[in-house]
Amino acid sequence: MSLTSLTAPQRRVIGVLIEKSLTTPQSYPLSLNAVTTGCNQKSNRDPVIEYVEEEVDTFLEELKKLHLITVVYPASGRVEKYRQEFSSMLDLDGKEMAVMGELLLRGAQSVGELRTRASRMKAIESLPELESVLDRLEAREHPLVVRLTPHGVKRGVRYTHNLYPPAELERVKAAEPEVSDVAVGPSPSRPAAPAAVVASAPNATISALEREIRELRERLEIVEGRLGIVAD
Repeated sequence: MSLTSLTAPQRRVIGVLIEKSLTTPQSYPLSLNAVTTGCNQKSNRDPVIEYVEEEVDTFLEELKKLHLITVVYPASGRVEKYRQEFSSMLDLDGKEMAVMGELLLRGAQSVGELRTRASRMKAIESLPELESVLDRLEAREHPLVVRLTPHGVKRGVRYTHNLYPPAELERVKAAEPEVSDVAVGPSPSRPAAPAAVVASAPNATISALEREIRELRERLEIVEGRLGIVAD
């Protein structure tokens, strides 16, 4: 199956269902309340958001129409529970699920961050192993991940998922800082400032601004959804 794009709330819900299926299988599938709690979780989320159950119920209905989730009625209770079909429809193995789940929950990340974070769902022992997973996801007919760092650059390589609507993906790409793999030496006329002094403050500021922009865009999408506004 080819899946082209999902809205930000749909991505958050699928990410939560993938995460919980791998980290707490004893509590999976999830009730509406558990999905809502997972969406609004403060840890392992970027941006942190606040959905109400009525909104999450709408997102689940949308995903059900896309055949990306199914409703389960446990024999031990009458509460509807939800199971993701994303991984089976796209034929993802456990490590591919973990990587996609992490990217859906946090967006763009460096390969180092991604390996550490995805490993809480499924062990990924090394960067070469992660790169193999990313290569498989990128090599699909419709790639599921996008390399944001130019090919040829080896340091600070960043990836994101490829389930954004086209305009949103372009904004994500545009927000990426320019990188270079070429070391530029200091001018002979004066000593270079320590790298930490030069880079840390601007990079931290840029990262904070990027997070704020992503959060504002997601909140705007929530408001538009409540008002029935369809974004271009």
